[in-house]
Amino acid sequence: MNDIDDLLADLEEQEGVDLIYDALVPRTEHVIEHQYRDADETVCLSLANDGKTPVDYLMLTAPDDVLVRMVAFLKTQLPVVSFEDLRTRAHERTESAPGALVRMAIAAEEPDQESITLIRQALHSPDRDMKHAAIEAACLTGWPLFLDELVDLYHRHPETDTRALAGRAVQALIGRNPTGPSPH
Repeated sequence: MNDIDDLLADLEEQEGVDLIYDALVPRTEHVIEHQYRDADETVCLSLANDGKTPVDYLMLTAPDDVLVRMVAFLKTQLPVVSFEDLRTRAHERTESAPGALVRMAIAAEEPDQESITLIRQALHSPDRDMKHAAIEAACLTGWPLFLDELVDLYHRHPETDTRALAGRAVQALIGRNPTGPSPH
């Protein structure tokens, strides 16, 4: 399904969930989010587009009963790629397509050694795009185990934009983990 209007029409017809466009929210310099809500604002479907690393992703907030139905519906309408496949793609394509690392990080839940290693290697890459994708990926995982490397990039990297990106990633990770890292 290519068109969001068709997707939303099918969602209303099949699941009885009527979403209308609510807002365009700029999240970062490169990420914009389109929000769709139902009339009583209990359901929010957000489509985020990252213009720097070609990654689009969907976020969904809804009461549990509606959420289960919507996820099942969306799985029939949208391509779903397993985390294992995303990690394999990141391993195979990170050098030619750093966005693969970001896609993997978006789907990551619990830290695993292969994902940690992929992100850490990319954090130390001399390639600017690879390093930036790795900083974003480290942040998106929510895993505080990357804090030391991100703080080091913030303090020591010669490029201002890389330092700024690392600084924002550090702030986001600390915000998500106010009690500090858990051992992994």
